[in-house]
Amino acid sequence: MGLVLVFDLDETVIDTTFWVNDPDIKKIFSQGGFLSPDETNILKKKIYDNLNKKVAEIILRAANLRPHTRFLPQWARNEKVSAICLLTNNLDKRYTALIDEVFQNISGLYGSGGKYENFKRSGLFRRPYFFDYIMIRNHPNRPKNTDNPPKRLEDVNRMLESLKIKFDILNHNNNSNLFFFDDRVPKHVIQSQIPDANYIQINPPFDINNNAADDKTDYSAILDRLDSIDHKGKEFRGMPPFCTERNCFGRPKGGSRRIKNGFKNRRRTVKST
Repeated sequence: MGLVLVFDLDETVIDTTFWVNDPDIKKIFSQGGFLSPDETNILKKKIYDNLNKKVAEIILRAANLRPHTRFLPQWARNEKVSAICLLTNNLDKRYTALIDEVFQNISGLYGSGGKYENFKRSGLFRRPYFFDYIMIRNHPNRPKNTDNPPKRLEDVNRMLESLKIKFDILNHNNNSNLFFFDDRVPKHVIQSQIPDANYIQINPPFDINNNAADDKTDYSAILDRLDSIDHKGKEFRGMPPFCTERNCFGRPKGGSRRIKNGFKNRRRTVKST
């Protein structure tokens, strides 16, 4: 098994406060009905502007290391990154789907193992997804007796089982390949189930207005691991520009199809297969 990266959403990947406070968003949703393309693009641009760019860059770099295909048997894949997942206690499936779409748009990638059935269980819409698995708060496998259910190795195991990724939760070598990102204090249950360095505590919780100066998050463990498996990673030049269309960089490709935008070579083409 290659690296598995699992992310909380709110105040980890993105500062979510804008979604409930922004007057433009309130105006769009007050009108009811389906969103127009222009309204959707407004929402996606606001999502992009409120992303935690440090975390987003880690996600995008790892996405380019996912396997090209899952039709090969697991032993033959030689995976560097096996999966990138969201495990969130957010209930808003439209918001979550739009965040996924922003990542898909700016990268030109979608998850190599994300069968729609894995997203249907979270009530998400039928389309390709950037993340390999998204488990929101009301997913049928999450605990039902709390508004803030714990995040556990068991939840990660269920996601990986659905992706046909062999993961023995008692195998410490597997656990050392799992990285979990969250802002919560006190930490989630999973913190005691993986190596300390693999629990990336977003400190303080991401705030788009303050984090540039106050960020004390230690990303060294995941950055060191990515460096060790991706010697070309130093070519990464930060966040790609905002893009609203799925075909900004050509048709999205599965797995580790690399779009050159954001890297030293900035040609916006995808090698055909």
